[in-house]
Amino acid sequence: GLQVYLPSTADGACVDTGSNAGSGDDNDGSGMWVNVPPGGLIVNSGDLIELWANGRWRSAMHRVSNDALNRRRLSVVFFTGPLDDALIEPITHHGEGARFPTVLAGEHLRAKLDKSNTGGT
Repeated sequence: GLQVYLPSTADGACVDTGSNAGSGDDNDGSGMWVNVPPGGLIVNSGDLIELWANGRWRSAMHRVSNDALNRRRLSVVFFTGPLDDALIEPITHHGEGARFPTVLAGEHLRAKLDKSNTGGT
């Protein structure tokens, strides 16, 4: 099923996951994977919206696994985004500073693809 990664808070505590606990802490111990309950809805906003929202909306790490190997699964993925030449700059409030640089949407996407195709992080 679908799992979403919940990072630890600044004081090292994980978000309470109740009975939906997944496989526990990840490799570096900074959070945990939790199962999305049947019928649950997850909206994954992605890295560019995190940049645009100046970090207020976080991009969620997620994964899909097939727990029951004898069942078939169909996954449908849809990606959308702004035009390549759209200038994306963080929206700041009440005098806060920008936590991310201003980027062109196309350059941001190409940099993400380059990292994923070379195994970078």
